[in-house]
Amino acid sequence: MNKKRIYVFLLVLIAIVALAWATLVFYFSSPLGGSLSHNFGVVPIERPFTVLEHTFRLKNKTGHELRLKSATPTCGCTTTEWPKEIVLPGEEFVIPVHLKLRRSQLRKSQIRLEFDSGELAVLRVEGVGRFIQPMSISPPSLPLKRGPLGGAKGVIRLEWDGAQRPEKPVISFPNGVVGEFDDWQFSSSADPHKGIPEIWTIRVRLTLEDEALTTNQTAIITMPGLPQLKVPVILEDTALSGRISLD
Repeated sequence: MNKKRIYVFLLVLIAIVALAWATLVFYFSSPLGGSLSHNFGVVPIERPFTVLEHTFRLKNKTGHELRLKSATPTCGCTTTEWPKEIVLPGEEFVIPVHLKLRRSQLRKSQIRLEFDSGELAVLRVEGVGRFIQPMSISPPSLPLKRGPLGGAKGVIRLEWDGAQRPEKPVISFPNGVVGEFDDWQFSSSADPHKGIPEIWTIRVRLTLEDEALTTNQTAIITMPGLPQLKVPVILEDTALSGRISLD
């Protein structure tokens, strides 16, 4: 009797293990064949953002029809146009995925695919953004006072991946305007795990020399190997006296 009970117990245990294994395979193994991930690498991006696209082509490797019920991204930076039609065994799902990059940093996202059958799959995309123009200035346009005060200040921010300290920028001043920089100041360290570059800042001061100047101007800031940064210079009247300094 004891042997019979042991035999029945073993059969039940084997059945439970087999059922658990089948459940794991059904719910956690991908029903799709092909690469479920894509790395865009380091990508040059424009301001305010750049949208990257990758199209996944994935084969239905099950023995039955598949229909996508939903495709849910984990991040608002990711969108997809997932197919609504039935895909037969051996045929392909074509799933375009868009990743929006707004900053010079690493961005990762997942898209959870759920099928009518209850099966699941997860797509993964990632990429590191780098602004084509790593310089920016605050304020974005410089209000240059006409009159006794006659000056304006701004702060240039630089995203930097170089091994050495950045060179001092060169500025081409409009006619009737002169200016000067102080020195680059280290602002924050790079974070390789997050794909974030070093940040440096430098201050610039403009002075109006030609009081007869009446039209707005453009200052051009350059650094070796980087695009020019064009800064609008807006002329404004003031009754104040004195001189703007970098301090």
